[in-house]
Amino acid sequence: MASPAPVAIVTGGNSGMGMGIVERLVAKGWRVAIADVKPNVNFGEQLGDASSFYKCNVADYDSQAEMFQQVWDKIPPKPDLSTTDVDFKGVVYGTQLAIHFMRKNSTPGGKIVATASVAAIVPHETYPEYDGAKAAVVNFVRATARILKKVCCTEGFCRGCGVPKADCS
Repeated sequence: MASPAPVAIVTGGNSGMGMGIVERLVAKGWRVAIADVKPNVNFGEQLGDASSFYKCNVADYDSQAEMFQQVWDKIPPKPDLSTTDVDFKGVVYGTQLAIHFMRKNSTPGGKIVATASVAAIVPHETYPEYDGAKAAVVNFVRATARILKKVCCTEGFCRGCGVPKADCS
């Protein structure tokens, strides 16, 4: 059950104290694997995707081992990569289109400015996808500038982070 949210396995989670623990963890944003001998369909529906049920007899080692393996093997939901789509793929698409149209100018050439971030150089754990996307922008600009040096100027703009600009002379 690989997940960006913390994961808990609660044995006996479909009744009594275990049920209360499950409710509390789900309310705090945890993904919870409920290990119990009896399913509780109503409780599972109430919790939605934040929980999953695994039949398990805690008095049986093999039953617990199988349950742990099933929790581990569960495929996580597909990540939302919209930040990467906008902050990196958008730069690649825009650059490609700019190059195409700049070559059609009566005097071929122009300037392309791609906005980066200090997060490209000094990542912060609060949003690693953004950090990675902006680091990709910096390296994309560096690589593209070398290729396009004679056709147009490509600069990486990173306010306050000292990212070297491409040589546009």
